[in-house]
Amino acid sequence: MKKVIFNVVIFFGIISPVLGQTEGLQKTIRATNIQETLRNRPNFVGGNMVYGIPEEPKRVLGNFYLDPKWNKTTLMLYKNEQILTDHLVRYNIESHQFEAISPNSDKVKTIPGLRVHNLVWIDSVHQVPRYFVNGMEFLEDNAPVSGFFEILVDGELPLVRRTVTSLKRANYNTALMIGNRDDEIKKKNIYYYVKGKHLLEVPRRKKKLIKIFEGNESEVHGFISTNKLNLNENNSLYMVFSFYNSLFDGYEPLWPEPSE
Repeated sequence: MKKVIFNVVIFFGIISPVLGQTEGLQKTIRATNIQETLRNRPNFVGGNMVYGIPEEPKRVLGNFYLDPKWNKTTLMLYKNEQILTDHLVRYNIESHQFEAISPNSDKVKTIPGLRVHNLVWIDSVHQVPRYFVNGMEFLEDNAPVSGFFEILVDGELPLVRRTVTSLKRANYNTALMIGNRDDEIKKKNIYYYVKGKHLLEVPRRKKKLIKIFEGNESEVHGFISTNKLNLNENNSLYMVFSFYNSLFDGYEPLWPEPSE
């Protein structure tokens, strides 16, 4: 009997220090984990934390304006071809409306895009004119187009540009702390050439692009090769269309350099 009791005493005598060491180690691990949490998530955002400072509210980055600056503009309306001069204007792509401030006024009025035939504005930073025409003047897949197109090169085969917008939704994963917290408005430029009244997207591959310049394929091919143009660059498209249209009498560039 004594032997059994002795063995039990020895057992607890051995395991008690081990338990003490384990408890100390667990405390150390917990303390280390807390320090890591404070370093990596000072506001306790993400993971499984349910306390601390709340996340910032989601925002929308960017805007729907073709150019957020106010630019001095002359507009020609469809009705009676009325001309509005020296207005400060910016165009909202999404709502298809112009915001305009008339001379000697500080009030903003809206003009539906459907009322505007074309416009010329002077970029307030670069002081160069930019020319736009209503998409209703063109046909895409045999139907009129909504929105405005910037005329980059005029002439026998015009080059125009349309800016479209899209909304990229937030995809932030709180548990994994990855992704974008905010919605973002993205803008994309699409380039077209105008054949008659039809809009056709400009091909970027050299073989396909050269084919649209019927009767002058060899001249255009030589121009691209001589100047080592990269057709994925928008300035190169401007140069190619400027060259092609300069082959015809009466061609005049809208400005000496392309506008990005």
